[in-house]
Amino acid sequence: MFVGKFHIILRFYNASDDFEETKISLDFDVKEAWLTKLNEEKKEKISDSGEFEIKFKPWEIETVLVKK
Repeated sequence: MFVGKFHIILRFYNASDDFEETKISLDFDVKEAWLTKLNEEKKEKISDSGEFEIKFKPWEIETVLVKK
């Protein structure tokens, strides 16, 4: 996890052979959350709040950029 003045980078890893889905709930104000590439280039906006879901393929890493 990287914490900057205006954003946080979160990385999640599915360490299984199964497709997985998880719900994330952050306990602070969030302006928006984005799925990004590993280099943190934005791919898809996933939330305008501190709650969002992530779907994983087997053995997949997902990176989320959270703007405070």
